[in-house]
Amino acid sequence: MSLKAPAWPLLLALGGLSGCASLNSLFTSPRQLGQQLIVDTSHDYLPGMEDALKAGADVNAVVTRTGRGALMLAASRGYPDAAQLLIAAHANVNQSDVFGRTALLDACDEGHADVAKILLAAGADFRAKSNIGETALDLAASTGSVPTIKMLLSAGADVNAPGPDGWRPLMYAVSHARTDAVKALVAAGADVEATTSDKDTTAMTIARRLGRRDIEAILQRAAAAKDRRLIDWVKIPGGTFLMGTNDPKPDFGDAKPVHRVTLAGFYMSRTLVTNRQYRACVNAGACSTAPNMKGFNGDDQPVVGVNWDQAEAFAAWAGGRLPSEAEWEYAARSGGKDWKYPWGDGDANCGDAVIAGCGWNATAPVCSKPAGNTAQGLCDMAGNAWEWLADWFHDSYKGAPLDGGAWIDPAGSARVFRGGSWNSGADAARAANRASFDPGYHENTLGFRVARP
Repeated sequence: MSLKAPAWPLLLALGGLSGCASLNSLFTSPRQLGQQLIVDTSHDYLPGMEDALKAGADVNAVVTRTGRGALMLAASRGYPDAAQLLIAAHANVNQSDVFGRTALLDACDEGHADVAKILLAAGADFRAKSNIGETALDLAASTGSVPTIKMLLSAGADVNAPGPDGWRPLMYAVSHARTDAVKALVAAGADVEATTSDKDTTAMTIARRLGRRDIEAILQRAAAAKDRRLIDWVKIPGGTFLMGTNDPKPDFGDAKPVHRVTLAGFYMSRTLVTNRQYRACVNAGACSTAPNMKGFNGDDQPVVGVNWDQAEAFAAWAGGRLPSEAEWEYAARSGGKDWKYPWGDGDANCGDAVIAGCGWNATAPVCSKPAGNTAQGLCDMAGNAWEWLADWFHDSYKGAPLDGGAWIDPAGSARVFRGGSWNSGADAARAANRASFDPGYHENTLGFRVARP
């Protein structure tokens, strides 16, 4: 019997000869052997594959209009043994089809971690992209194969590499609702706030569009952890200083007697806590929402309108606490210097601080007045927003702690705040000035910063 080429598809359709070694005696042309290799690979029939290769089949033969070879087929079907056999026969692991797809991209798109491992070990390029720009990690994220994701990351894949239109692996995982993949990518450092090329889409907005509250919560926790790490802790060396003032002005009557305080070193946040940082605490479920105050909600403006309990809740979430009065004044005097202000004795002016009379009708972004920074680099210790402190208010320093700790015993009815604001004058911004109010008080002039040992 003579078989003509047009009969070949019918023969394959019948399936009777698929994977049979006897095909070698029937088909001997390179194209026919390549077709046999493809058929046997599609059935994961190793003996037939071996026969075809021994008979001279080109392991990299392209016998389909899409340009796919046997290794791509083994990868997409998830046949590790077939993939190993083809690689041993010198299959090109980085060969691509007309769509720019490689065997590794196929394996990742189907979630075949075992095949992907074999391909990577054989030198598959995890940076290769399809014609539409998708990488192996993008496809693994879409599929949700956590083992494949971890393998690619271990091989050096960039968890934040932008793809088509700025899409990242995390966005692919979210858009396909792959919760475990989202967790794996976030744990590997995926930027939850990255945007697409048009700056219009983030992983969070995708989760919200899909109504996936579970994924949104994962992303919120990741964003919160990131913003918590963004607190810039400044080391304040310990020392001894004279706290208080002998200034005869009535406003300083409660800042007496002057007394010597010795403090151990501690850390203080370089800035007042910002709206962005506070929202991260809210998103994490550790803080209650701050009042919505028009003109005061910028990401880099200090959060204001929070009461003492809200400030304390944030401090605990951030791994710190509210500063004591002694710590705050010591820091505001640039490490306990005998100065009225962080910069010295020169009166506060519009170049040093955000205070009244300088045209402000709201808080300024933190660190807007670097000329007024302390010697250690703390911003806005004079002006911009008052700062809640840990102490109960007492109307003099008689009996105050001498070790720098907060004065919490005996308890009082008001908590201390310090530093002045955008709506108060130069004297209010002095390091020795004290103010207080009920812990439940909240106002657009009042914020806080945090400290830790």
